[in-house]
Amino acid sequence: MSTVSLFAAGLTHLRANLRSLLVAALVCVSLQLLAPPSHADEGMWMPAQLSQIAGQLTKAGLKLPTATLQDLKKGPLAAVINLNGCTASFVSADGLIVTNHHCAVGAIQRNSTASANLLEAGFTAKKRTDERWAGPGSRVLITLKETEVTGQFRAALKGVKDDLAAFEKVDGLKKQLIKTCEADGQSRCRVATYDGGARYVLVHQLDLRDVRLVHAPPRAIGVYGGDIDNWMWPRHTGDWALFRAYVGKDGRPADHANTNVPFRPKKWLTVSAQGVKAGSYVMVAGYPGRTYRYRLPLELKDAEAVSYPRTIKILADLVTILETQQKASASARVKLTSLRAGLANYLKYSRGLLDGFRKSQATAAETKRYAALKGWIAQDAIRRATYERPLQRLEARLTEMQGRRRRAEVLRWMLRLPVLVRTAATLDWLATEREKPDEKRDRGYQKRDWARLQGRLEQRARTYVKAADQEMMVYLLRQANGLPGSARIAVVDALLKKFGAKGSKTEAGISRAVAHLYSKQTLAKDKTRKKLFAAGRKKFKSRDPMLKFVMALQPLRRKIDEQHKRDAGFLAAHRPAYLAALRDRFGEMYPDANSTLRVTFGNVKGYSPRESIQYTPQTSLAGVLEKHTGKAPFDVPPSAREAIRRTHAKIRQGRATSPWIDKGLGSVGVNFLSTCDTTGGNSGSPTLDAQGRLVGLLFDGNYEAMASDWVFDRVKTRSIHVDIRYLLWALHEVLGGQHLLNEMGHGTPKRSL
Repeated sequence: MSTVSLFAAGLTHLRANLRSLLVAALVCVSLQLLAPPSHADEGMWMPAQLSQIAGQLTKAGLKLPTATLQDLKKGPLAAVINLNGCTASFVSADGLIVTNHHCAVGAIQRNSTASANLLEAGFTAKKRTDERWAGPGSRVLITLKETEVTGQFRAALKGVKDDLAAFEKVDGLKKQLIKTCEADGQSRCRVATYDGGARYVLVHQLDLRDVRLVHAPPRAIGVYGGDIDNWMWPRHTGDWALFRAYVGKDGRPADHANTNVPFRPKKWLTVSAQGVKAGSYVMVAGYPGRTYRYRLPLELKDAEAVSYPRTIKILADLVTILETQQKASASARVKLTSLRAGLANYLKYSRGLLDGFRKSQATAAETKRYAALKGWIAQDAIRRATYERPLQRLEARLTEMQGRRRRAEVLRWMLRLPVLVRTAATLDWLATEREKPDEKRDRGYQKRDWARLQGRLEQRARTYVKAADQEMMVYLLRQANGLPGSARIAVVDALLKKFGAKGSKTEAGISRAVAHLYSKQTLAKDKTRKKLFAAGRKKFKSRDPMLKFVMALQPLRRKIDEQHKRDAGFLAAHRPAYLAALRDRFGEMYPDANSTLRVTFGNVKGYSPRESIQYTPQTSLAGVLEKHTGKAPFDVPPSAREAIRRTHAKIRQGRATSPWIDKGLGSVGVNFLSTCDTTGGNSGSPTLDAQGRLVGLLFDGNYEAMASDWVFDRVKTRSIHVDIRYLLWALHEVLGGQHLLNEMGHGTPKRSL
């Protein structure tokens, strides 16, 4: 599933920033939904909106009072947290956290070596002193309060006509509000934008900086099915992991230290072994990254014809490069796992999304609906005066942006993928920003961000494999060399010319150029990175060819960045008019996802992917064994195979009394489907029952409905969840986690299986 900084803390950051990269490449390409949500399962609702849909929630099966569900201090939402761009939740009074395995890959990788590969073998801390630090970039964010601040932005923008000035006004006010919000030294705040700039909400979160890995299943459970099963059903994946949050002895957030103590959350979820069945009400609470359901058809047309096909080609080529490099050594296999898995995940996602667009003929359908909306506007003089001109200007600007984005797209891939290049780009940009007053620095490079940046640089260094980095850079320089004349990158052209990359000698010249860029590798050294991290632009000196190359790209990067800001200022002024027209025509709508806390609800339900095929909504341990081939990714560990057989034998004999047995399945539930509306960022989200108890973990969506980030398919859209009973069973029967079961309120069953 999964949107927030690439390569920072493993696969979750990779997925999040890949989504950002893809969106930037598509210039926010999306499909406009020109109808209000009429299906109960559609919509990622803000907590404040839940009272408006109380009737729908009750009809679907909710037993909690809506006010309790909305409460960010006392209700179940108080236990739902953001963990490095994924969602997670507290499940004990001592700060125990549950999320997805794929959200923990960075922490697992950080604590792995070629000889002690925790990604392969798994990990369970027997006592608290054994818990492994997730790294300096790992954070738990707990939403404390959300405050409407739209009025302040409207006042700041009054009379502002210039696009760049508008962006700077908004950016400056955001920084001012965030600075005030974070004055206590223990908060992390952001201003979330809704409806393209029509609304602004200040989100106040507690920022916990010491996060430790407690448990992760072995690969053959946590990644069972691998790329083959990814986004598919039926599924049998144990995609879970456990962490713990720590604070200083005074109870306040603190940097990692051995003297820290477990965080005591005000609320944690009740872990229920009652399970689900077909038709059960479920809801997902989490931090969905981005959806794009309120955009123009011309953006979808561009995505289908140009951007997604191009992105798919690049992703496929990069995955092939990394797969080859992983075969070179055990060390490379560990270091490149997160990057390769994330690219492969987004490759399959992008293919499925494009396939969904084409099969649904969505471009034609949405073009027709958009024309109907404009026809409705044209019928009334007031509507014409209000909406026609902004929509015309919006269409013209989006078309212009699509025409000039190719160079920025290639440069972005180049500066964000190879580890050494990305490191140089981060240090170079920071050095320039350090020369400015803090309030004038780009967001992400202010003083409040430095500790996180350092953590990301450290984590990134742990994933560096020179040969893989070079191969990616060779490939990306080929992409740059293929740009048309008006979009060419002069610095790249000069580099290739210097090394004779021309005509029949192009490939050899590109290889020589890359060998030159990687000849020093000083940026791979901790000492050098730390020195350059603290240096301002005036003292930013190095003989490293890679750093010099990236520094030479600085003027172009700044030019593209300024144009991006101008575009953002323009869109913030014109997209709201489009959303207002939709609301005027159709009534109130849920906002697109934007990484803020949301609730979505539905029921456990199967679906038909195609004619004559019907998927049931649950899988069990029996299916795990059925898929077993003895070879990855379908290689069930011997201890798990024996435990499954033992479990089933006692069920047949009528001697199985453990609470996680599903009598309807005649086994233990493993995964289940629901109609909940989710997207990237929801990974790890708690799946709650009608009483607000934890019954599962959201971890994926289905291939047939990948286009639902843009257009919700009311028939086929499904979310895929881990049944929490699979986690409970595995901790007890396979993974030696009885102490963790006790902590989650599930002591040893009266009679063991």
